[in-house]
Amino acid sequence: MKFLALQWLRFRMALSFFTRLPTGDVSNGNDEDFGRSFIYLPFVGLTIGIVISLLTPLLQFLFPPAVFVPLLLAMQIYITGGIHMDGFMDTFDGVFSARKPERVLEIMRDSRVGAHAVLSVIVLLLTKAGALYSLYQPAASLQGATLETVLHWITLWRWESGFYNSNGVNPLYLSLFWIPMVGRWAIAYGAGRFPYARQQGMATLFNKYIDEKVLRVAEWVTLIMALIMAGVYGLFMMVLVRLFVDRWGKKMTRFLGGLTGDIYGATCEMVEVLCLLLLVFLQKG
Repeated sequence: MKFLALQWLRFRMALSFFTRLPTGDVSNGNDEDFGRSFIYLPFVGLTIGIVISLLTPLLQFLFPPAVFVPLLLAMQIYITGGIHMDGFMDTFDGVFSARKPERVLEIMRDSRVGAHAVLSVIVLLLTKAGALYSLYQPAASLQGATLETVLHWITLWRWESGFYNSNGVNPLYLSLFWIPMVGRWAIAYGAGRFPYARQQGMATLFNKYIDEKVLRVAEWVTLIMALIMAGVYGLFMMVLVRLFVDRWGKKMTRFLGGLTGDIYGATCEMVEVLCLLLLVFLQKG
């Protein structure tokens, strides 16, 4: 019981740091608990996905797609406190500055927003909104979780595409549910795979206490979720995400000596967009 209580505390610490969702009192955790909470990032992503996918029907009922899709993005930003979006902006403000590594790190730490950050986040949000709009199907909706509907869902599953391309299943709901989990797994994977570029910062605790064995468990859980939601295509997406994070992490490590908290946030945002674009390709294909 003590072990489970400790893991529950660490999960709530991760949830309190990466979201605005209520978590209760987590002040009894120490630096090690905070550092090891990083491994629960995929489950934080899944929690975000559950909240957003449950609120989506209400927005869909109240507004047309051209309005409720931007509201979905606003809701995501509110729930996360914009922490990953802020990291994305800071990262591209520094990377696109064409300065030396030391200066790039200073720019990334600067709270002021530059033109490169604004342009980059505009492109990111437009691409994400366009992908979500493309996944929307007005005729498809989620049904209540009765035994009959659960059995019906099982019959809709296909080995090549999971629940995608199935009549009666809204791909937008599915994507909102599990893609945040993949984006946050990418952060955990990048933190375990590459060194930290700074000597100080809260993210140094994540890099210090990360556990490779536990990291593999989080990876397997995310992979299983991808297989359930998107079948073999989900497996293909996970392979592409891992290749992307490897490539991105190596590039940033050669340039800056490692990753930073801002780069973790940028990684999450880019992986989410990559996954959404792949799912749009799956739907249209």
